[in-house]
Amino acid sequence: MCFALQRLGILAPFSMEVTENGRKATRLKDMFRVDEAKLAALKPAAHKALVAKGFMSRIHAHLHSLENFSRLYRREQQRGSAKG
Repeated sequence: MCFALQRLGILAPFSMEVTENGRKATRLKDMFRVDEAKLAALKPAAHKALVAKGFMSRIHAHLHSLENFSRLYRREQQRGSAKG
């Protein structure tokens, strides 16, 4: 799947930084995500191929999961505080 997305040119590198109380808490780098604008600009035949291969549901799950990084970090911090 990653090879197909790369070949279509819709993967984009990104980094993410979690801040806590205005301070940098952690940084995640050297990751890739689907570029939504490039995905939307694909020709219909490319979209059809992604759907036929079952990739579109995974792409949407991936995009949705990117929104959860900060929430997961906060949850882990709370878990660490409860243990300590």
